[in-house]
Amino acid sequence: YNELLVFAGSRLNRPLQKPALFRLAYEICGGKDWEQYVPVAAAFELLNISSYQSNASFDHKLATLTDENKDAQFICSMISRELVTKVLRGCSVLSAETLAGLEASIGRINEHIYFAQYYDLFVLNVRRLDTYLADEPLFLADYEKRCFFGSGIFNGQICYWGGRLAAGNRERLSALKAFGDEFGTALQIANDIGDYSPVDLNEPNPRDYQDRNSDFRNGRLTAILYHMIAQSSGQVATEVRNLLADSCRPSNLNGCLAQLCVATGSLNYVRHLAAGHIRTARQHLAEFPESALVSLLKQLLTIAANNKFITAFRRECHG
Repeated sequence: YNELLVFAGSRLNRPLQKPALFRLAYEICGGKDWEQYVPVAAAFELLNISSYQSNASFDHKLATLTDENKDAQFICSMISRELVTKVLRGCSVLSAETLAGLEASIGRINEHIYFAQYYDLFVLNVRRLDTYLADEPLFLADYEKRCFFGSGIFNGQICYWGGRLAAGNRERLSALKAFGDEFGTALQIANDIGDYSPVDLNEPNPRDYQDRNSDFRNGRLTAILYHMIAQSSGQVATEVRNLLADSCRPSNLNGCLAQLCVATGSLNYVRHLAAGHIRTARQHLAEFPESALVSLLKQLLTIAANNKFITAFRRECHG
């Protein structure tokens, strides 16, 4: 039980992005009394937690999870996935046909989450760096595919089902799904910045984000690392490669990498990449007349444009 709460417990009594997205999609299509579908929103969040749990078992996070913890988190991931089905089937207002559709959607989301994990572990890896350095379009295609698989499809399905349960028409469902696809992809791109963002020591209780630099130490080739090597001078690229290869990295690794992200323009490179998906997501909202709900969906896009990690960089740059 305690292992189940490692991730789930930290999400209690706080606003959650995926349930909020579901509710907004439901209400923007005219849905009323959204509380009757709380189990559906909860199921999506449980699937989200399941993905965090499995990801924790794949990563090597220093001083965060022991081998026993990692094994336990993988088991918790399987339990959470089963709870998704139980929660959905406990929603009494769903017809048998709708329940079957939701369960199929959950399966598709989960399948693509693990496709994304495969890309993380075996495709977008520093072992393939030289291949990607010779072909930036190939890198971007694989990287954005991984972000779409891991987060775009998930958020697109949430938007689609919010609208469908409100009996939205085909055009609105298509627009909502496309919005979610692009928003989720941008969100993953922006969240990858978190592994390199500086620790904000001005916070009352500064907390490492999931053990910063674990992507770097595990050789995950996200856009920010790719750009630091591909677009830097020979000296800087060599410095980054040396840090990747060195098992005895400096104690101030986080500070070194954060400075390099800014100095090489890699932070702006990633923000520009996310911005393209944000613009496309915003365009899909043109299907809906301006309203408070549309404004809230547009505000959600700011999570991908200016999240807490980008704010940490901004504070660092301005002292």
